[in-house]
Amino acid sequence: MANYNMMSMLAQNGGPVEILSILCPQIPGIKDEVIEAVRNATIVAAVNKAAEKWPGQKLTVRDLNASDMSYTNNIFTETSNATANAWNAMAFGSFTVATGTVLGIFGLGLSVVHDGTIDYFPITGVRIEVGGARVAQWHVQSLASICSGATTAQQKVHFGITKSPIIVQEDLTVTIYEYTRTASTVYEPCWLGVTVEKLGITLRA
Repeated sequence: MANYNMMSMLAQNGGPVEILSILCPQIPGIKDEVIEAVRNATIVAAVNKAAEKWPGQKLTVRDLNASDMSYTNNIFTETSNATANAWNAMAFGSFTVATGTVLGIFGLGLSVVHDGTIDYFPITGVRIEVGGARVAQWHVQSLASICSGATTAQQKVHFGITKSPIIVQEDLTVTIYEYTRTASTVYEPCWLGVTVEKLGITLRA
């Protein structure tokens, strides 16, 4: 759960804010205080956007779920595109943010595939568009290696975080592209983020 001496700051920007069900990811190679600072900045930015849209509305903050991004069965899983060496839309890479919701994304983890010789990502880049405008482009091949020696696919996940969170308000369409390195390969894009909602949509319903 969160430390939140920022609660009073959040409360100034709209109705009462309840921060519930938030996990702080532990990422080898990145200090916990750095992760917490980025996550907290994302919460503040997402709450500010929600308070701007719905003045006086009671809000809740929770972890970003795969279902918030329209993944099936609430699991972050993808199969890389059949066309290698090109930018392609992710299989689950287009969704509309639910009404009454603001999403804040601050990082991404990718599962590593092991082919018997080397560990690799089946994609090397990610682009994010909101409402048709590109808001981020990341070179994910450069994510630091955190362990080695996997013998099966998806045994490891490597994470990266951004100091400039992506904030997306309700009813906007998000489209995510991958730069495909290896075609038709299963991998897990584990998105890090928070979801700010009107009270009662998910929590305290």
